[in-house]
Amino acid sequence: MKCAEAVQHLMEADPGELRGEQDSPLSAHVRSCAQCRAVADRILEQEQTLREMMASVRPRVPADEALQRAWWHARLRSRRRLLLGLAPALAAAGLAGILIVGNGGLTPAEPGQAIAIDWERPPLVETAPGQQIAVFETDNPNIVVVWSF
Repeated sequence: MKCAEAVQHLMEADPGELRGEQDSPLSAHVRSCAQCRAVADRILEQEQTLREMMASVRPRVPADEALQRAWWHARLRSRRRLLLGLAPALAAAGLAGILIVGNGGLTPAEPGQAIAIDWERPPLVETAPGQQIAVFETDNPNIVVVWSF
């Protein structure tokens, strides 16, 4: 086995092969080649350091509690996504309701039929407790924007 081929196998080799203890072409090469032996020793050192670090790490919470927390967070995220997805539809429905109420409760006209609206009277807007609205007048006196938030 040549060094180029051995280097490809070193990252996947088990510790026995890296130490040269097994009867395999890679073990034989590691025993005979100082350069590949140095690479194998470095890999073994790093694996040992990793094992020691992993052994010293202790979880802050038990696994069952961590799983339950993760489940609750996932559930809250899905609810939040659902509410954010519904927000535009709810806003549009609220705006439509405000426009209907602001229109004096008139039913929609047939196509081509004019609607008489008293623009002198401000639109009637009712909100739920804690909800706020903003009324914006535009350059066109026939258009008023009502924003509910």
